[in-house]
Amino acid sequence: NPIDSREIIQKAKNSNKYETKNVFRMIAVGRLVKQKGFDRLLECAGRLKKDGFKFEIYILGEGEERENLEKQRKRLQIEDIIWMVGFQKNPYSIMSTGDLLISSSRSEGYSTVVTEGMVLGLPVVSTECAGIRELFGDCECGIITQNNTESLYEALKKILSTPQILNRYREEVLRRREKFSLTNTMTEIEKILD
Repeated sequence: NPIDSREIIQKAKNSNKYETKNVFRMIAVGRLVKQKGFDRLLECAGRLKKDGFKFEIYILGEGEERENLEKQRKRLQIEDIIWMVGFQKNPYSIMSTGDLLISSSRSEGYSTVVTEGMVLGLPVVSTECAGIRELFGDCECGIITQNNTESLYEALKKILSTPQILNRYREEVLRRREKFSLTNTMTEIEKILD
């Protein structure tokens, strides 16, 4: 899936009302549907809050599960740490304010969101889905968890407990993102077509 990394980086520079932050910020992006696993992300957030960690999660997207997720957010008493900001015409300016990108999907093809997050230099915590290992390549760009709530919770807990490991992940992401430039992608496609 060719993406224009230069355009993403340029759009990320636009200002937005979420620029100011006081705690560790995680970002999740996608349609609010069961497949994307936002319900289990909220479950993890509730547990992490009870554990005493200070953080916030911004969820960008709209969809049929919004009402259920809003109810779950209220039931878990995490309205103060989960921000459901809806569909964003330019998600990159908000994504770029994050410290970590989360993909909690139950199933996924080639994740455009993870690719875009890596272009912006964001370390990633992702459930094991098709294509995620290929996106990381030989770089340690974050943590790939088993595809369940408990593993996702443990990975996020590890990040919040030892945030210094993000420095290494960031370096690896910056090294890996060169692979996603439009020029490199088109060269790979041309090789296949030849």
